[in-house]
Amino acid sequence: MRRNADDAINWLRHESEHPTANRKGLCLQTSRLAWGLPILAPSANALWAKIPASERHHTAVKDVPPGAFCFGLFSHTFGHVWVAGHNGDGWSIDYRRSGKVDRCAMNLPNWTHDGKVFWTTYVPGHGHLPVTHHAAH
Repeated sequence: MRRNADDAINWLRHESEHPTANRKGLCLQTSRLAWGLPILAPSANALWAKIPASERHHTAVKDVPPGAFCFGLFSHTFGHVWVAGHNGDGWSIDYRRSGKVDRCAMNLPNWTHDGKVFWTTYVPGHGHLPVTHHAAH
């Protein structure tokens, strides 16, 4: 596992600027690779289902710590997961460019609908991601 959220976000930034693979439909793989984690589940929805209710959050963007796993598109078969960035942004695949990592709004307009974000820092079998919990200013 990477040491901190900045390391994970820097991996995503580098992958955005210098793509090493076509990541179309591989949101969970991309999110876990940003943190240097092994396979966690077959899909974003499957991973969310493994997260205990006490570790699931649904808050305003300002309350999501950088590096957290964010979840959405629950009504779709596989769902979607992306990584929270700094100051209200995030890093996702397939949102701006198909198969590529891009910086985007953390709440992914048109993919989340209430202005809030579902997120967690808990990873089943690995504990908590080493993020700093604080509100953005």
